[in-house]
Amino acid sequence: MNEHLEKLAQAVADSDAVDIMVLTRDMEVVWLSPHMEKVVGMTLAEVGGRTCHEAFAGDAAPHPGCTARKALELGRPVRQIESLNGVPHLVVALPLGERHVGELVVRLGDLAQPTGVAPILARRSIRKYTCDPVSEKHVRMLLEAGMAAPSGKNLRPWHFVVVTDRGKLDRLAETGTFWRMLHEAPLAIVICGDPGISDRYYDQDAAAATENILLAVSMLGLGGVWLGCHPNPERMDPVREILGIPEAIVPVAMVSVGHPAEEKEPRTQYEEGRVHKDRW
Repeated sequence: MNEHLEKLAQAVADSDAVDIMVLTRDMEVVWLSPHMEKVVGMTLAEVGGRTCHEAFAGDAAPHPGCTARKALELGRPVRQIESLNGVPHLVVALPLGERHVGELVVRLGDLAQPTGVAPILARRSIRKYTCDPVSEKHVRMLLEAGMAAPSGKNLRPWHFVVVTDRGKLDRLAETGTFWRMLHEAPLAIVICGDPGISDRYYDQDAAAATENILLAVSMLGLGGVWLGCHPNPERMDPVREILGIPEAIVPVAMVSVGHPAEEKEPRTQYEEGRVHKDRW
C-alpha cells in the first residue's frame, strides 16, 4: 500500500488546490486523507471496505458512471462534481497500480468562476449517452436553472414535464425526425409555455428557460441537446398525447439529457458579418 500512497502524494505535492483525497482498491475505500475524513465526518474505520457511493452518498450499490474505475474505463478520468462548501471541484481518477485507483478532489480555484463566457462556449449538443441514470439531485438543479430564466413581467409562464419512463422516451424518440437519441437518453425535460399566464411572451420565456437548462446540463458534466417542438403541430400534438399535456399548454421545446458518451471541444461561432453597429 505504501508505494501507492507515495505515488498519490507525489501527484499532489506541488498543488495547494488538492484538499480531499481517497484511495480505492476494487472500488472499495482503503485510505482517506485527514481532510477527507473531516469533510465527510467519518473515519477510515467507518468507511473502509465500502464503495465510495455507499460510504459517502448512502447508495446501496455504486453508481457505475461515477466510480473512479469506470471513469478510467470510459477514458474520462476528470469530471466535475457538485459544489463542496459552495466551491466547484473536479474529481481526478488515477491508476495507482494493479487493482488500485486513487481519486483526487481538486478545488478549481480561479476556474471556479471562469472569466469571460467560457461556460457558454463549452456547451455543445450531445446526442450519445451512457446507460447511467441522471440523479434526482441533478434533475432538481436543472429545473432550478430553468426557473431562474428571465420572463416578461416575471410572470414565469412555464411548466416542465420530467420524463424518465423508458416506454415514453422511446415513443417520443419516434415522434421527431431528429429525436432518435431519446432511445438512449435516460431523461427528457419538456419545457411548456402557458398562454393563459402570458399570451405574448410564453414562447420566448420558455426558450430562455430551455437555454438555462442546457447550460446547467453542461456545467454539471452531463450532456444534452435542444429538440424543438413549437410551432410545429406534427411535433406538439404527439408530445401532448404521449405526456397528457392539456390542449391549452404549448410544448415549446424538449431537452434530451444523459451522461455523455461523446466529447466535443468548446467552440465559438462568432461571425463578424452578423454584427451591425449603430444601424443595419
